[in-house]
Amino acid sequence: MKTFITKLLAAGIIVAGLAGTHAAFADTTTQYTSNLIPTMTSNTSPSGIVTSSDATGASYAEYPWKAFDGITEYGINGTGYHAWGTRNSSGWLAYEFPSPKTVSKYVLYTGTTSLTNTTILPKTWTFEGSNDNGTTWAVLDSRSGITWAKSDIKSFTFTNTTAYKKYRINVSASGSTQNWVNLAIPELQMMEVATTAPVAPVLFGTAENTVDHLSWNSVNNATSYNILRSTLAGGPYTEIATGVTGTTYDDTNVINGTTYYYEVVGMNMAGTGAVSNEVALTPHLSTVNLLQNPSFEQYSGTNNVADFWTPYYSVGLTPDQYGFEHVLSPVSDGSYSQKLYANGLASSQSVEVYQSVTMQPNKPYSLTADIKVENLVNASVYLWVDFYNSDTLVDPTTYLANDKQEHYIKIDANGFYQLVLPNNLPNTPATTAGMRVYAIIRGNADNASGTVYVDNMKLFQ
Repeated sequence: MKTFITKLLAAGIIVAGLAGTHAAFADTTTQYTSNLIPTMTSNTSPSGIVTSSDATGASYAEYPWKAFDGITEYGINGTGYHAWGTRNSSGWLAYEFPSPKTVSKYVLYTGTTSLTNTTILPKTWTFEGSNDNGTTWAVLDSRSGITWAKSDIKSFTFTNTTAYKKYRINVSASGSTQNWVNLAIPELQMMEVATTAPVAPVLFGTAENTVDHLSWNSVNNATSYNILRSTLAGGPYTEIATGVTGTTYDDTNVINGTTYYYEVVGMNMAGTGAVSNEVALTPHLSTVNLLQNPSFEQYSGTNNVADFWTPYYSVGLTPDQYGFEHVLSPVSDGSYSQKLYANGLASSQSVEVYQSVTMQPNKPYSLTADIKVENLVNASVYLWVDFYNSDTLVDPTTYLANDKQEHYIKIDANGFYQLVLPNNLPNTPATTAGMRVYAIIRGNADNASGTVYVDNMKLFQ
């Protein structure tokens, strides 16, 4: 015991109790967590890793971990030293967390009356963070000219939004050069800004063709969001996306005509926040007709074909074998319709009008048309679509191929028809960039003829 007391006196230390006063170099309104560092019993126990530039452990057992042993005194009679110390007046002390932490406050203790020579405490330093095991350090806080009195507890805060795994106090100078111990830290603690679970976001949504678009307001303290979905109002809900860092989400795993119910919840280190309002969305085809002049009302040309529509007839046909007219009767919508007629066609020859439009790939679509067949001889009428990737035909509709009939309808008799494509609601091919929509008279055998009126075409996607 005598030897121990002698060493305490030689270092300027006396034995005392545990009371203390607090000096703030910090934001006093922000709430912080408790100390993130566990009570260490060695450099690696119970968790994390403590390191330092050097230590006088051989002389005074002032090992690095003792600055994290939960005892704020420099030394206590009968239990030895409870501080990190070095004979140098400069040095660093580091703690590596098992996982990254966003430290924004640290606290240094002098103890109460056990330390009489306060010049050995840090005077000038930087507080730093590293994510590469100390190869590079980011300076998070700098202090200089700090003086100490017995019983001081000094808190230092700074702005930090980056989680680092390793932190250190890097002391460039203390106030001592002539002692056995010239730099000591009795206790160092580190804290994060205290967070509460996020409040409820306000959720909005819109539905389109095979996609539901969700958006919500940014919630303070939320680091990410989870998306919940159900097919029943009020749930039960299933998480369909987690860790979303933005404030929008597109749900493409939906079926047109099915109503889906959504909620969103903010997440942070405090846990799961309050759940948003519920939004019900039903994906559907657009109500905007993609065809221009779909009812053939506009005509400003000289070829008897309505504006935005292109006429076509097979190579070799003469003017008396094909014809187009912009007519007032018969009509099903508006005041005009488009007439096509053919005479003396050979087998597979055709007379057509078509229009090209931009389409989205791998999406449902709907095409409807009103067609009046006045007469047909050795011929058929088709409502037909082809798909294009730029200028290249993709997934071609083979004539009368059963596996492609969802993309055309064939009429073989006189009468009025309200046609709908596609059958069985197939999607556009995966490489689709555009679609070409046709109304066609096609010869089934030689000497084919026919007259047809086309009106009120609608294309939705």
